[in-house]
Amino acid sequence: MSPLADLTGGPARTARPQVARAKVARAPADVNSVMSVYLANYSREYEYEVQPERWTIPGAGLPVKGDTCVVNFDDDGDIWVVTWARVMNTNPPVGPAGGVLSGNFPNPGFAVDMATQVELDAAVTGPAGGVLSGNFPNPGFAADMATQAELDAAVGSGQRFQTGDSKHSIQSADHAGWLLANGRAVTVAMGFTALRALLLAQGAPVDGSGNPLLPDARGRAIIGAGSGPGLTARALFASIGVETHALVIGEMPVHNHGGVTGGMNANNPHGHVTDIGGAGFGTKTSASTGGSLNGDGVQATNIDHGHSISNQGSGTAHPNVQPSLALHTFIKT
Repeated sequence: MSPLADLTGGPARTARPQVARAKVARAPADVNSVMSVYLANYSREYEYEVQPERWTIPGAGLPVKGDTCVVNFDDDGDIWVVTWARVMNTNPPVGPAGGVLSGNFPNPGFAVDMATQVELDAAVTGPAGGVLSGNFPNPGFAADMATQAELDAAVGSGQRFQTGDSKHSIQSADHAGWLLANGRAVTVAMGFTALRALLLAQGAPVDGSGNPLLPDARGRAIIGAGSGPGLTARALFASIGVETHALVIGEMPVHNHGGVTGGMNANNPHGHVTDIGGAGFGTKTSASTGGSLNGDGVQATNIDHGHSISNQGSGTAHPNVQPSLALHTFIKT
């Protein structure tokens, strides 16, 4: 290291502090190189060499020129680094503050939208409000707020649904709290007391033993019970509709087949052929047996006659199912 004593302006051996702040004068090239520092309160003319094993601190990284550290001297003048402290840089920051600060270093201020300490103190010591009651710093939940235990109990017991509620699912069998709506009886032995009571109270059909029957949703679309404006009233549990239907005459629209005949009157000549079995005849106006009588004449008016029009269509039932999606329906117990 450089001489320590008898250098004008430098720290003599007797005046040198045992612990001091120093700055890196010459940075080491690697962890095996010597580094030199000078004491922060003395001229850079007085540099001290620090051996590699005396400046290396695990995790501190490789120092650069100007880094600040704390050094220690022993009585023999040996020096080593106690700690690195770049934040001890004696040059204060300058320039715009930014972030939550306004103005410039070294004298920034809080931004205009930042709360002051007085405002913060007032906020945390006043009424809580919202879902809280009481006052800060010791507020409590409002009286109508559920506790965590109440919320856990409600979610865990399925109380988001009530007895008699329905849902659709791709599950195909009864499961926790839900029965498949397949028309079966809810017996006393099944134990669903609340559901039995509700079905009976709402007028559900019963079996021969008086057990209420679950709705049978298999293959059926669900509609709303009651009477909507302009719609037919539908009773609760009513099962209506058919999959196919054959139209009857009363359900057909008014129509005609377009058949037209000529008018019948005395001025409308036409011919007739009468088969008499091949026998001879005396006059054209009378015949005995056999042969045929041909002739033209004029008939009287208003002669009734008929026409035959062939039938069309098969009369078979047609599909009567709306576009649908099949899922399983369940009733809450």
